[in-house]
Amino acid sequence: MPTLYLGQSVVRGALAEPEQFAWEAAAALTSRDCDTFPTQRTDDAVRDWLVSNSLSERRRQTVQETAREWGDATAAADAKAGARALSHLSAMRDDQRRAWLGRYFATAGRCDVSGVPTL
Repeated sequence: MPTLYLGQSVVRGALAEPEQFAWEAAAALTSRDCDTFPTQRTDDAVRDWLVSNSLSERRRQTVQETAREWGDATAAADAKAGARALSHLSAMRDDQRRAWLGRYFATAGRCDVSGVPTL
């Protein structure tokens, strides 16, 4: 979980930046300390589904805008595929998503991505 500092991230008993805290907590849950990131799209989709706040939306928009501005067709296609992955996760029935997330989190933090379910 993110580190909290009294007077900075917690003021008068409340989170100063609740969206930032939620994003950092979800990022910690979905991060892998690996040299390569073959599951990045899946990890991003899970983090964005867990958080579903303006920071996640802004991150996705920035990636899409940057790809367009630079004329990077590969990055633009990756951004679209990421949006589809998030849509797929969001569209699952609750029981399906619960089972899928169980399989996903069973592989959390591992660099052996052979068991990471795909979206």
